[in-house]
Amino acid sequence: APGNGAVTGTTVTYGESLPSLSVSVNGADATAYNADNFEFVDTTTKSVVTADKLPAGSYTVQLTQAAQDALSKANGNFKLTFGTGTLTVNKRPIMVTIKDVTATYNGSAPATNGYSVPDDALVPGDTLTDLGVTLAPISQANAGTYSDAVTGTAKSDNYDVTVVPGKLTIAQATSSVDLSAATMVYGDTFPTFTSTDNVPGTTSTINQPDFEIVDTTGNAVDASKVQANGKYTLQLSQTAKNRLISENPNYAITFGTSTLTVKPRPVSVTAKNTDKTYGQADPDLELTD
Repeated sequence: APGNGAVTGTTVTYGESLPSLSVSVNGADATAYNADNFEFVDTTTKSVVTADKLPAGSYTVQLTQAAQDALSKANGNFKLTFGTGTLTVNKRPIMVTIKDVTATYNGSAPATNGYSVPDDALVPGDTLTDLGVTLAPISQANAGTYSDAVTGTAKSDNYDVTVVPGKLTIAQATSSVDLSAATMVYGDTFPTFTSTDNVPGTTSTINQPDFEIVDTTGNAVDASKVQANGKYTLQLSQTAKNRLISENPNYAITFGTSTLTVKPRPVSVTAKNTDKTYGQADPDLELTD
């Protein structure tokens, strides 16, 4: 008599062991058979593939000829027709974390630093190459902290890849502004102060109004207040420092100081000639500058 053997399909995730599959003969209760009793046909290529680590995709499940013969023999009163089922192998979820990048400003965007996956996340025998991860070149070059700036994409046949971006930190480069020592004579106006701005490629300017002279108490003084042989510090004003910091955000600038030496002013004093008559009192003596 006619009969049939129906195969029940199932779904697994890439890398998992194939479960037992069920077969029902003539509508009776299904019986589980291990995967060795089945063969799997790729629905795209129509070729039979090995059951060991099936790639993600859809497969037609059918009993092997040996299994069909065994069932036919066990059900000798029926001429069995064997159906097929469907096995779906889903992509394996995996999370890729792009590594953070830390660099110091040098005018160029830094390179990426790779990525990582959790331990044992890959199916044995697979490598990171199987994830198809491509890291995007970093576009930022200026100093700063950029969340989620290190990015990438993934294209994998067998993995459903979630890419977690990394953080980019570009530290300021160090530089300095140095001031030259200055000398003046008591009573003169301040000399022209000079400085050396070591910030590479800066367009900032430092002009005379940017300097200030500070006495030992920390107070700024003008030229009329300085005293000969006093101790005075030459420095940039806070306003000038703030401007230079704002104009050069890629650099951590150290501002140097120097000294102003005030020399005594030379003065020549001459006594006027005078005379007197013997016996008279001394006349008043006079001095001239």
